[in-house]
Amino acid sequence: MTESTMRMVAALIMAALTPTAALAEVVVDVTARGNESKTEFVNPEIDPRFLIDVNIDTAGVFIVSAEMRLRANEAGVVTITDGRYGPVWNSGFGFSIPVGPVDPFSGKLGSLPVDPSVTGVSRIVTLVLAVTKATVPGVYVLNVAEILVGDADFQDIDPSPVPGVDFELVVVASGDTDFDQDRDLMDYADFSDCMAGPGSSPAPVGTIAAGHCLAAFDLDSDGDVDAADLVRFQESFTGTTP
Repeated sequence: MTESTMRMVAALIMAALTPTAALAEVVVDVTARGNESKTEFVNPEIDPRFLIDVNIDTAGVFIVSAEMRLRANEAGVVTITDGRYGPVWNSGFGFSIPVGPVDPFSGKLGSLPVDPSVTGVSRIVTLVLAVTKATVPGVYVLNVAEILVGDADFQDIDPSPVPGVDFELVVVASGDTDFDQDRDLMDYADFSDCMAGPGSSPAPVGTIAAGHCLAAFDLDSDGDVDAADLVRFQESFTGTTP
C-alpha cells in the first residue's frame, strides 16, 4: 500500500471520531526480541540472524497510524529478511515489510491499528535481521528513524518526527572478544570467566556480558560454554598476532 492510500484509509476510518483534545509525548523503543535488552551479540559464523521488536508508548493519545524506517550507521551490515506487525496493528493496511539490505536506510515500515485507534504500549513490528557474513567484527548502531505518528484527527502529533532510538549490534568473531583478530591469552581470560559448564548459562563476573560469552565461545551452539567449547577454542588459538 502506498503512503497516500494509507493516509486516505486512516482519514476515512477516523472521520466519525471526535478529535483528540490533548496530545502527549509519544515514545518509541527498540529491544531484542523476547527481552528488554538494547544490545544484541551476533556471531555470523554460527548464526547471522537476530530479531528486534519496535514498540510504541502513546501515553494518553489515541493514534491511527505510525510509520518509520530502520537505519544502520554503516551500509552493508544488516539485511531485513522477514518481519511481522504486532497483534493490534493491521498488516493489511500498512507498508509491506521492506525485505532487503539496510543501506543505510530500509524502506518504510508502518501500519494502522486493528481498532479505529490505539493508546498505551504496543508492539508495532518484529523484524528478523541477518548480519552480512563479511561484516568486520565490532560495534554497530541501528536506529529507528523518521518516525511519524498520526493522532485521532490524522494530524501528525508533532510537525517534526518523533525522536529516533538506537539499538546496539555487536558483531563477534568466534573466540575473539577484544576485536583484535586473534585468539590469545586475553581472549582465554574471557573464556575462563564465561565457562559455566554443560547446561548452565554464563554468569561472568568481569566486564564481558553473558550474551557476548555465548556469541564468542558457544562454539557448538548448545547454549552454554563448557569443555567441548574449550577444545574448539584451543584448536583455534593463535596467540597474539602483530
